[in-house]
Amino acid sequence: MTTALIPGGCTGLLQPLDVCVNQPFKSLLQDVMEDGITALEEMEELAREEGRPITTESAVGEA
Repeated sequence: MTTALIPGGCTGLLQPLDVCVNQPFKSLLQDVMEDGITALEEMEELAREEGRPITTESAVGEA
């Protein structure tokens, strides 16, 4: 193992996968998860307004 001093601002040069692939993927995944959570919250709110029981099973597989 060798220790190296890496100057700041070099991530784009030294870790291209983190910059070009992983970061956009993580951002996309976060957006999809937030959309899914928002949809579930809206379904729960609608169920409350209609007086239906709230179950997680009813949301599984629905898009």
